[in-house]
Amino acid sequence: MGEVILGRYEIVKKLGEGGMGVTFLAYDRFIGTPFAVKTLLGKQKDYSDFLDKEIAVSLKLDHPNVCKSYESGTWNGQPVFVMEYLGESYDGYHLSLEDAVDVSIDVARGCGAIHDAGFLHRDIAPKNIYLANNAGVLADLGLVWPRDQSSATEDRRTIGTPWYMSPEQVTGEELDPRSDVYNLGMTMFELRFGWKLMQGGSAEEVMQNHKDGKYTLPLFKDIQEDHYVRIVAESISLRPEDRYQSMDSLIAALEELQKSIRLSKQSKFPRLESIKQAVTSWWESHMNQKLISMTTTDMPCLG
Repeated sequence: MGEVILGRYEIVKKLGEGGMGVTFLAYDRFIGTPFAVKTLLGKQKDYSDFLDKEIAVSLKLDHPNVCKSYESGTWNGQPVFVMEYLGESYDGYHLSLEDAVDVSIDVARGCGAIHDAGFLHRDIAPKNIYLANNAGVLADLGLVWPRDQSSATEDRRTIGTPWYMSPEQVTGEELDPRSDVYNLGMTMFELRFGWKLMQGGSAEEVMQNHKDGKYTLPLFKDIQEDHYVRIVAESISLRPEDRYQSMDSLIAALEELQKSIRLSKQSKFPRLESIKQAVTSWWESHMNQKLISMTTTDMPCLG
């Protein structure tokens, strides 16, 4: 640690590593701002195409719900790029319904921007979602791939994180944005309830369960909780044609629920406000009467 890359970013510590890349925390020596620096893990030339695409797409995108990248170069003979430091991910979090809806909308918007740029994310998961500037941010574009080259496998590798993979990813079929909708649906469930919907004793069993649609969604009497679960259910339909057909359609469904949640909150506050006003009015009236009584009683007699 302490090594300086690209002439200005001093490596402080390792933040984490995955199957292909490793990410470090670094500080800009000139302005003192923290950044995240990502490069390949070891000499994995087989994965250099993934990192090259991640760098290209990251530098191309400019969206508030996608992790920003700033510059790229080489470090120890490997490609490297610098991106914003986002802190901790939502992995392991259990959000309120309102927060889960808000974050899901933000992530859907970010992923929609990736689709509009001609790519698929293919790895939406709580571990790749962060909070920055009071908005959910989608990060780690390590598995991003052009929509026109959207086979789920490259060189016989199954691509994705098992608990969130669409059935098409598991079977290696051609992918489109509806696969990312499925990934996000599985992620939405975990963000709200704090546990993975797709269970299994091994990665292979989990992926088989995706293929079979083998999961059980909870039932709720609460209208808004039920609404959220129904949105998740449509997002993770076994057949792509039964899901939301785009991130925009998923966003529309979530925004409808978001509006309902906010209206229900507003309907509670006026009642509290009316109680507050009634108490204040009573108190002011009581004090005025007391002042009048005191003035009449205590007024001195003249003459």
